[in-house]
Formats: sequence, structure tokens, C-alpha cells
Amino acid sequence: MSERERLLAGSYQGAGPPDDEEKRIHSRLPSEELAAAHGVRYKGQDATTARDASCRRPQFAPLDLRCKQAAHLLDSDAINSRPMTLMRSASDPTPVLHPPTDPRRYRTLFLSNTLPTLLISDPTTDTAAAALSLHTGNWHDPSAVPGLAHLTEHMMFMGSTAYPQEGAYSQYVLGHGGAVNGYTLSEETNFHFKVESAYLYGAMDRMAAAFVSPLLAESSITRELLAVHSEYSKNLLTEERRQWQVLATQALPEHPMHHFSTGSLHSLNRSDIHAEVVRFHHSHYSANAMRLVVIGRDSLNTLQYQAMRLFARIPNHHLHATLPPTPAAPYVHGVNLPSLTYMQPIGPSPTVSLYFPLPSQFHDHRHRTAEYVCYLLSHEGPSSLVARWRARGVVHHVNATLTVDLPSMAVLQYTLTLVDGAVTSGDFEDREQHGDMPALLTELVGSVFAYLSLAAAEADGRSRWQEWRSQLQVAWDWAQKRDPYELAPLLAKQMHSTPDEFVLDPPQHLQHSNRSTQQLLSWLTPDNAMVHVAARAYPFRYARREPWYSVPYTNRSLPVALLHQWSTRMRSHAEPSVVTLPASNSFIPDDFSLQREDEADINHPAVLVSNDYYRLYYDQALASRLPVTLLYFNLFSPVVDPSPAHQAYLLLATALVNDNLASLLYQARLVGYQAAVTSSPTGVHVQLSGVTQTFARVLQAVVDALLAVRVDGVRFAAVKASLVASLSSSMSRRTALICFCCRYAV
Repeated sequence: MSERERLLAGSYQGAGPPDDEEKRIHSRLPSEELAAAHGVRYKGQDATTARDASCRRPQFAPLDLRCKQAAHLLDSDAINSRPMTLMRSASDPTPVLHPPTDPRRYRTLFLSNTLPTLLISDPTTDTAAAALSLHTGNWHDPSAVPGLAHLTEHMMFMGSTAYPQEGAYSQYVLGHGGAVNGYTLSEETNFHFKVESAYLYGAMDRMAAAFVSPLLAESSITRELLAVHSEYSKNLLTEERRQWQVLATQALPEHPMHHFSTGSLHSLNRSDIHAEVVRFHHSHYSANAMRLVVIGRDSLNTLQYQAMRLFARIPNHHLHATLPPTPAAPYVHGVNLPSLTYMQPIGPSPTVSLYFPLPSQFHDHRHRTAEYVCYLLSHEGPSSLVARWRARGVVHHVNATLTVDLPSMAVLQYTLTLVDGAVTSGDFEDREQHGDMPALLTELVGSVFAYLSLAAAEADGRSRWQEWRSQLQVAWDWAQKRDPYELAPLLAKQMHSTPDEFVLDPPQHLQHSNRSTQQLLSWLTPDNAMVHVAARAYPFRYARREPWYSVPYTNRSLPVALLHQWSTRMRSHAEPSVVTLPASNSFIPDDFSLQREDEADINHPAVLVSNDYYRLYYDQALASRLPVTLLYFNLFSPVVDPSPAHQAYLLLATALVNDNLASLLYQARLVGYQAAVTSSPTGVHVQLSGVTQTFARVLQAVVDALLAVRVDGVRFAAVKASLVASLSSSMSRRTALICFCCRYAV
């Protein structure tokens, strides 16, 4: 047998320490045995096949060769010609478009079990990471066992045939400078870890073993039930979770969105829960429904060999993540749409959220229409809708996003966070008796629909769209490397909906479609809206209580008068002329040339100025080769002391500075500029970064804001109220968490 044949026939040890990586891994119990033990069959599998499958055991050759030897022998041509690794194109693998400043190398392939895999080689990284995403989530829970998908996620790493000790995977990763995590969403479950680069393959081996042959031991159920319930208890204090559950409760009962997703002791503590976990695992966990991402510092060939060696053993049962027959949409016009909901929040700041059910945007990677519309809605420039309401001391900030984006449907959420005290109980009392909203909120929501009508009335928004894409392009071209622990799970999730070459969201492939924009805007109307108001000032008794998070709320159909009023504003475009769609962005750079390198005899960092007032240091970051300037400076003030009063005043002063800069630098932030003004025990700290060409303008704006802080009476009251609310909320959450932890410990 030749050296190459011997290598391809066997496995080899990774680059980790000998004491971990030289452990011989013998045959591993396939996951089919668990299925046979519980009488579970795979789809399309008869009893004989299931019984035969339970007797099969994979065979592994000895670990006899070093990782670097394998990388040397396994050149790309040899790998691409191997039938056991199905490349997307045997002679020309699909290229992954990446920023020109990104030094990492990418490769996409199918493993022999059809598991789509993305490999990322970064020789400079000290942290390696991997993520495996399963196209199954809590929408696949049986209606009688809400939270089952989440519990199964927890059970996956409670030991495997190869590593039967509970927590062996997490202990290995944590013991080598890493972290382990996972999450369960509506139609996705994601498992990911990070670890010191030298220990990547040991962590990959333990992760893969959990999917090849998990124990799913009944003895682990109780502990993981408590872990799931602990997460649920922690989420009781999370505003976003509470609001989401109220939204879900209003969905049609037959739709999976209506169900409770996290799970708790109440929903999962049943006598047959172990059998339910095993049944769910064997009904949904299959290599063809998974996506794998590996980020390491070794070559692509080495990473590919390790992925083949470890993850190609995951069984492929040719399953498809199909939902049981349900209504096509969770919200239906005339049944639960349009609607108006008042709910009790935890925090003091009121919020007004508009939810719009949409057709699926899951595969709209060519236009990213929803992302563009969210950009229009989130515009915070000087002439924006947000700036107008911020000047009136009503709105603190806004956020527009696709809170749901699945193959079957989507929901766009637009939330306005108001200043504490913007609405009072008297405002509600004056209007509630007529079945109406407070006048201020009626005007606020009406202005949103009027603003949407401006966008819909634009005959051809090509120039505005092209500028949006240019902003994305600049930010993408010069983006800094993302942390592998953040990047791996994000890309694994994205691989379900996006072609390989576009998985990094390159803006250059985007195509303008005014028709797509107009079609999506046609769904953002009053008769397709669910309006949620969360305010402590609501003075009336709530009619209902959400059963899982115990959120008091009142829900009813949107009053006809409001529907008519807002629809009229949309048709008449009745929005003040001071509010416009996003203006041209003058911060978009077009010069990305590098500055001349300094003379070799200049010591770095160099002291440019040093006197009794300040000292200025300069350094040229030649290694980055980016046309980017970074500036840090500390302002020391003799009048500042660490007393609580002085620190509170300093917090308020820096909050006012940042408030003044919010609209001025909004467009600069869209192209990657970052500006942060924060307080310190001795004064003020300022940090700026961005493309060099227009950096001076950003710096000048920050200096002007520091030298002449505008203290408008309305904005001062709003900023102070928001700061007090934030501090109070932080103290309340900390106190509540301490109480919960003490109760749990007892």
C-alpha cells in the first residue's frame, strides 16, 4: 500500500497535545441503536432495515499519522478527485466572495454524508471555532410537549458512545480556553464552540461524536430539565421575551408560532419525556438537514481532512424538516389582524411596536428588500422621522428588523422606544373611554404610516438604493475580522438560505428591484398591522394574562376610527415637509489609498507634541494595510472626582454629547465610522475610527460637540429621564437576579 493510500484509508492525529490526541477511538455505537431500542423507525425504513441498522458499527483505522503529514500529502487535486468527498464542483469549487482586506481563505464542500461544510483558514487566529446548524427548531415541537426541541439541544452533549462521561465535550473545551453554547429558534438549532487553536481537533472530535452516537441517557434528563427551566426563569425578566410571547399568543392556535418555545418544568416534566427526546432526535437529526462551519489556523486541506474524518460519520437519514399541516399564516385579516394590544412592561421606558406579517424573505439574497426597507425606517439623519420626534422629546431610539424570517413566512418589527414619561395615565384616560389611543401615540404611529407612504410614492428609488448599497460596500470592504465564535454560528445558520458564494453577504451582487420594494411596502399598511403598546402608565385593568410569562395584556381589533385615520394619512402623504427620506451621504469615501510609510529611523510610537497641557502620540499601523485612522484620547479634568455625584454628572454630560452627535454622525456610522464618548473616573474618554479620507470631518464634529454642549430643555429632560430609567432598570434587574439566584441556591 502506498503512503497516500495508507493515509486515505486511515485517520491521523491532530495538532493538539499528544496526551489528548493520541487516544485511540474504537468503534462507536451508532445512533440507530437508540432508535431500535425505542421502536422508532426512520422515514421510509421498514422493521428489518431498522434492526439491521442497529447492528452496524463503523470501522476506524488507527491514528498513525501527523496532521502536517496529511496536509502535505492531501493536495487539493487529490481531495477534489476523491469520490467520498462530494465537492460542489469537482474541478472548480464554488468561490466564497469575501472582502478584499480579508486574509482568510474559504472552501465549501459536501462531505460523504452530504453534510454541506464551509471551511475557513486563518493562520493568524489564536482562537478556533466550529458551528453546526440543524434546520429544525421549536416549531417542530409536538403541540403537547412545548420546549422539546430545546430540551433535545441540551441532551445532545450529555455524553456519547465515544465519550460517555457527562460534560466531556464542554469540559474539554472549557479546559482549553474555550466556550460552548447553543440555541434553539423557530426552525433552527445551533451548536457552536470556540477553543485555543491547538485544541481544535480534539473539540471537533467530541462535538462530532455527540451527533454520531449521542447517549441521550435517561439519567441526564432531570438535570437538563432543571437547566431548561433555569433559562426560562431567567427569561421572565427579559422584555423582548415577554413581548415576543404576547405576540406568539395572538397567533392562530393551530399555528406553531402560537406555542411556547423555551420549555419549563411545567411543560416538560412528564413520565415519557425521555422517549419523547429520543423520538424527536431520530425524527429530525440528520446530516442532510445540517450545515457545518469550521474556522482554524491550519490550511484548508488540513481542515478538510479533519472535517471528513470526524463529521462524515454523522448519519444521513434523508430527512426533511417539514412541519405538520398548519395554517399558512399565523395572522389572518379579520380574525387576529389588524389589532391593538396594551401590555405591562418591566422597564420604565414605554415602547410602541408595529408588527407586519409578510411573505417569506428567506431566499431574497439577490435584493435583500426587507433589509433596505428597514434601513429606510431606521433612518436617524437630521431630517428623518426619528430626528423630528427626538427633538420633541418623545422618541429615544428606533429599531426595524425582520423578527421572523422563515421559509414559510416573515414578520417585520418596527419598535419606537419612548422617553420615560412621554405618555401619562391621564393621556390614556382621556382617550381609552372612546376605544382610542392617546393622542400622542395616535400621531406618532400615524406619522410612521405617512413616512412609509413617502417611500411608496417614490416612482423609482434606484439612486437612493444604490447609495444604500454603496454604504454597505464600504462597510463590507473595510470591515474588521469578526470573532470566530460569533462568525461560525452566524454563517452556519445563513448556509440554510444563501448560496455558498454569497454566505458573507457581499453587497456587490445585489440587484435593484423597485418592484420588490413596492411589493414589500404594500404590506406595511394599517390594515396589516399589529400595534403593541407597552407602558407602565396604562391605568386600566388588563383583560388577560399570558400563561407562560404571566404578562398582563389587553388585546382587541384595531378601532375602525384609527384604521381610517392612519389609512387617510397614507393616501394623502400628510407628513410635514421637514421629514424626508434619507439624504445623500457625504461621508461615503472614494479614496482608499494608503499613506506613505514613515522613514525607517522613526521610532514608534512617536511623541509629536508634549507640553504642560497635553501629549500627543502617533503610530503607523503598517501591518493592517488598511486606509483607516484610529484615534484615542483621554481628557483629564481636575474638577472630577470619583464620588457618586460627580460620576452621575459626568454620565449625564457625556450622554448629552452623544445625543447631540446621534443625528450628525448617523450617516458616518453607516459607512463604518465609530465614535464613542464615555465617562471615566478622571474625565472623558473619546475613541474614533474610520476611513482616513473623511476622518477629519468626524473628528471635527466630535470636538465641536465637546466644546459646546447644546443643552436644549426638551432634550435635556429626555436624556436625563432615559439615563435615570436605564440606571433604575439595571439596579432592578440586578436585585431580581440576586433574589432569584438566592432562592435557587436555597
